[in-house]
Amino acid sequence: MGVTEDELLRAWKEFFNTGTNWKDLEAGITYDRYKSISDKDHIKKILQMPVHFLQESGKGFFVTKDGFALTLRDELKGVIG
Repeated sequence: MGVTEDELLRAWKEFFNTGTNWKDLEAGITYDRYKSISDKDHIKKILQMPVHFLQESGKGFFVTKDGFALTLRDELKGVIG
């Protein structure tokens, strides 16, 4: 049970494209600067921030799996449903 970089990018962009959420991406960012950020740079930020901190705070919950940016341990499938 995991999510790919593409899935994370879609959710990330959906959130930051809503209203003025783009202002929360970084201090002092302008809308034009936000719109000019490449997908590659967005993914880099996603992996360094939320994904990294989820993996660090949830030690034992997440595993590395080819093709996925974030993956729950197989043993947790029953808990999730």
